[in-house]
Amino acid sequence: GSISNIGMKRSTNQDRCGTFVAPHAPLGAEALLLVADGMGGQQAGDVASQMTVDGMAPQMDKSLAGKPPFDSPSIEVLLKAAVQGVNASVWEEAKKIEYRGMGTTLTAAVIYGPDLIMANAGDSRGYLLRDGSLRRITRDHSWVEEQVEAGLLSHEEADRHPNRNIITRAIGIAETVEVDIFREELREGDVVVMCSDGLYSLFPDPEIAKAV
Repeated sequence: GSISNIGMKRSTNQDRCGTFVAPHAPLGAEALLLVADGMGGQQAGDVASQMTVDGMAPQMDKSLAGKPPFDSPSIEVLLKAAVQGVNASVWEEAKKIEYRGMGTTLTAAVIYGPDLIMANAGDSRGYLLRDGSLRRITRDHSWVEEQVEAGLLSHEEADRHPNRNIITRAIGIAETVEVDIFREELREGDVVVMCSDGLYSLFPDPEIAKAV
């Protein structure tokens, strides 16, 4: 399931999400799940996040180097290639005057057999809820996360810091993007939770876990 809300401050919602489940998921996977949080003036952030969500499944099929069945390492390679392909498309579109400066975060998850394979660029997050406990899988690419790693901020302080919106990686802001890949083995009863900072900047992890 997926839901998005514009909130009480913005005039446009630049968040986009996508859920593609079998048989509509690429590569014979059980699911492809996407969250993108656009940035850029006027409608540009909307364009970047929508292009990214719309482009991931076709890019994964385009990256196809063989025929199913695949293994998880090959899915990781194809997922990373798809993110790079989407980045190139958004980067090219961002050369237009009306879209200059646009970009978007992206967290993408593929469920393939027992494995959850997740990619991210930016500060949208992927979590795993297991036995009532919420654990973050992804790593934020942001200024505040760098401060956490340097021991200058706690995770709780970072999620509410005035500079939390300064991100250090995103789709479409450069010709190439560095992509982090994570893999987890799923168990029965696990829940995958993905969100933009519009959720976790307002609610601590235990509250998110309780609501889910």
